Amino acid sequence: MSIAEIIAKSLGVALDTRKFLPFFFLYLLFFISSLIFTNSMFQVMPPIILGTSTGTEISILIIDMVALFVLVILLFGANIWFSGALVFELHKGKGFRAGLKYSRKLYWKFALLAVIVLILFMVASFFGNLGFIVDFLIGWVLMFSFVSIAINGDDVQKAMTRSYDIIRKNIFKTIVFFAAALFVTFIILLIGTILVGISLYPLFFSLSEIAPPSLDPQTLTAGEVNRMFSMLLQNHPLFVMASVMASFFLSLANVFILASKTYYFLSFKKK
Repeated sequence: MSIAEIIAKSLGVALDTRKFLPFFFLYLLFFISSLIFTNSMFQVMPPIILGTSTGTEISILIIDMVALFVLVILLFGANIWFSGALVFELHKGKGFRAGLKYSRKLYWKFALLAVIVLILFMVASFFGNLGFIVDFLIGWVLMFSFVSIAINGDDVQKAMTRSYDIIRKNIFKTIVFFAAALFVTFIILLIGTILVGISLYPLFFSLSEIAPPSLDPQTLTAGEVNRMFSMLLQNHPLFVMASVMASFFLSLANVFILASKTYYFLSFKKK
């Protein structure tokens, strides 16, 4: 298949409810769970901002922040597991449940690879303005590592080496594919961001009337602070709606990028 055909086929996979729904429900569960703790934070923030808090409010805030951090770790881990299952499903066509069982066997390889890549991206951030280029190069060179583990059962080092070898032998084609896949992913996420922003606009507008962006936060009165956080708590349905939209577009983007890498990797295996 050509790059254009792989991109088109992957978009079709991303729109397949059987493929994106597991990720959609995973992300939605994360966002809804996060709202529970952010609502708790909104309740204790006014006295903290106004300097009238007791140890209780600060303790609750710390607990909520730790809980959110734990949720992020759990999402990260579950997303790795689900991603391995999807690649297996696309490769073998045996269904997502079978993919979950298979992915569980390779989980620690996936997790180790994810940690290594995350560390490399963190190191790239020290390159300042060149960080974006370094991130792109890391993602490009290692883009087949995850699917190599999922399809071949490779260990992490072999998967990274295999990905590098494919890139080295097909520099132009792979960089065009990677750029095209990133562009489509960016468009999906951009549309999602715009729609989420539109859904939250009434809340942002109301908050701006209480405290305009140009206003120094230190000049806010106790009444304004309380009204702001009260408004955040009262608009819980808007956050739920935004969470649904965000989950939908994140799942589409993730399924698309995984499918495109899987199909392109398989095209090299057939040669």
